[in-house]
Amino acid sequence: MYSKALGTVAKQYKETAKNYFKSLLPAASRSSQHGYKDKLIDAIRVSKIKVEGNEVSTKVHVLGVRSSGSGTYRARFFEGGTEPRETKREYTDSLGRTYKKGKPLGRIKALNYFQKAQSVMSNLTVSLDKVINDLIAKNAPK
Repeated sequence: MYSKALGTVAKQYKETAKNYFKSLLPAASRSSQHGYKDKLIDAIRVSKIKVEGNEVSTKVHVLGVRSSGSGTYRARFFEGGTEPRETKREYTDSLGRTYKKGKPLGRIKALNYFQKAQSVMSNLTVSLDKVINDLIAKNAPK
């Protein structure tokens, strides 16, 4: 019963995070992203429910797949952002001296969609106790 209630709350949390990500970055829900075979929002996942003794736990996280052709690992960069980057090309002049020539690549602005979803879920009245009570009332004999 607890694992079912925990799964319900985790799914609500995952959907809230996906909705924030789609609202802040509309391209996250498109499948045609320069050769990647999946969408960015597929990176928001719920891990399996673990039962250890009296403890029931699960985790909602931004963890993409690192397999060939998958682009979901990029979603974590939109959560925290990146520093401005440059290329690290080297060139040698006619006298044999080596210089590094940096070309600016830009940076990814932090969207913090997962933090916003977490604050919304903590403010909602949806709690684990409420879900458990609803499940008990639903499954109670009549």
